[in-house]
Amino acid sequence: MFTAIAIVLVYFVFKDVDLQKLWGDIISMNVWWVILSLGFATLGYILRMLRWVLLIEPLGYNSSKQNTFFALMFGYFANLALPRIGEVARCGVLYSKEKIPVDKLLGTVIIERAIDLLTLALLGLIVFFCKIDLFGTFLYEHVFIAVMQLVKKIPLLYVVLVFGVIAVAAVFLFVAKNTHVVSKKILQFLSGILEGIRSVYTMKKRWRFLFYTLFIWLMYWAMTYTVFFAIPATAHLTMIDGLFILIVGGLGMSAPVQGGIGAFHYVVGQALVLYGLDFLSEGLLFATISHGSQTVFVVLLGVVSIIFLSKKTKNMKFEQSIHNKIVTVETAQKYSAQWKSAHKSVVFTNGCFDIIHKGHVLYLAKARDLGAKLIVGLNSDASVRRLKGVQRPIKEEESRALTLAAFACVDLVVVFEQDTPLELIKSILPTILVKGKDYEIHEIVGADFVLENGGIVQTIDLEDGFSSSNYINRM
Repeated sequence: MFTAIAIVLVYFVFKDVDLQKLWGDIISMNVWWVILSLGFATLGYILRMLRWVLLIEPLGYNSSKQNTFFALMFGYFANLALPRIGEVARCGVLYSKEKIPVDKLLGTVIIERAIDLLTLALLGLIVFFCKIDLFGTFLYEHVFIAVMQLVKKIPLLYVVLVFGVIAVAAVFLFVAKNTHVVSKKILQFLSGILEGIRSVYTMKKRWRFLFYTLFIWLMYWAMTYTVFFAIPATAHLTMIDGLFILIVGGLGMSAPVQGGIGAFHYVVGQALVLYGLDFLSEGLLFATISHGSQTVFVVLLGVVSIIFLSKKTKNMKFEQSIHNKIVTVETAQKYSAQWKSAHKSVVFTNGCFDIIHKGHVLYLAKARDLGAKLIVGLNSDASVRRLKGVQRPIKEEESRALTLAAFACVDLVVVFEQDTPLELIKSILPTILVKGKDYEIHEIVGADFVLENGGIVQTIDLEDGFSSSNYINRM
């Protein structure tokens, strides 16, 4: 159906165009400006990937930037086959590579689209008030009036029917949520989506998220503006004109057709008529160059993405797998909750681990044997200095963390800044809290908290004669 709509749109838009002349004008364009435009587009895609990674992090996953970028580009490519299917496709692809649940990824995509829609609306207001006479007329006649006419054509009965179906579905889910397997699955799926949406509220790097959003749209703006110089008819237009065309083009791309084809050409061509350009010979020329270059670029990147993503995933590179074990407190908290919900016991221990020796290795192995997962709290450099003096640590926290993460028995490493791991223990709420037998149970930080919450506190025999201080003294 969508393909049929696209074909009809393209026919009506181009039916009176001299296609031979159009092609001649396309091949005589200044291609370097188009290449520059594609460069800005690429930067926009990279920033969009980085922003998506930021939204994924609060969910407790460290997504590979490479996989995330290619999943994103596969999504754009998929949109050329079926409108908006790319949003689901990129989530499915990233799940296959990173094992991040699709429902949670969909939640992040929803919040992405909401933020982008808000940004587009704000940019529209800026343009509207900058040149209200010129742009206001266009938006009123070609957008507002068109939408209102469409709404009037929708029978009231259809609206009632839609809301009725939603109401019945809601009642069904409410009544059957505790008895029906299917409804439980649906509720779990919706819960995952909501968790993905909430990631924007739980992320730590909100200013970076806003920065990425701002520069994504700056890149799109530059992408549109630079194409003006590819042909003489639009070379005189200003940057604010480029912003207007970007917004109008965005409206065209949101039409229910593959890649906005036909709809984009029409609305952009009509917008350029406001500047005195001829719709058939100049407006559609610009729209075709702008849309065509981006479409070809997306196809190329989509093919590259398919090639990259279709490669069998080998065991994750050891270096990356080690880095992935070093996480924030928030991420450790999420992993701990997931493991415990899957009935896996979570063991926690902590220390400075300055000079790793035989005693450390055996201690960590014994700790891991007590449960299914082992989280190690690591004192930061500042924390170690406060505890052991200005000459310590010998090795900086990054080296100490990497060394611990390299152990097969260690599942996560969390660096904490405080003198004690109490706040970290309260965050992850381990099943089993472990320290060496040089501590009495009542001396172990966090023991009371773990015991009060149904956990276990246990001590482990230490290897005699092994300590970091002894090795440091020998040096």
